[in-house]
Amino acid sequence: MLRIVSSSVAVMLGLWAIAPGASAQRVTTGSFNGKAVVYNVTVPASSTAPILTTPAAGDGIFILTQLCVDISANMQLRGSTLGELPRNILSTGAQGTGECTTYSPGIPFPPAEAVSCNNGAGIAGNCLVIGVVSKR
Repeated sequence: MLRIVSSSVAVMLGLWAIAPGASAQRVTTGSFNGKAVVYNVTVPASSTAPILTTPAAGDGIFILTQLCVDISANMQLRGSTLGELPRNILSTGAQGTGECTTYSPGIPFPPAEAVSCNNGAGIAGNCLVIGVVSKR
């Protein structure tokens, strides 16, 4: 079962401040064994921007654990084969009224999946993806 939990905007903005691009850290406890990764992209108004491509078959499995956006009602995460992913939409979509959606235990993505953020708003917005690349 997929559990979606909303976090505060302050936490989201703090994460953006420390994660300007992709980064990785080894995860050794919990349900996944792999590298924690963070990807961030600013998406121009009314457009789509690529944020990551998942590892090729045999190179690990990308598991999405959190999505944070700052234009909440208008920003969507989309996989090339998965399509649009579900998430919380708790605010009106005004700039600065973003949110984080947590996926527990996580959503595994297919190999070599092109992942992008789609911004339906008339202003630019940020899209932050947090996950684990697991060898299991």
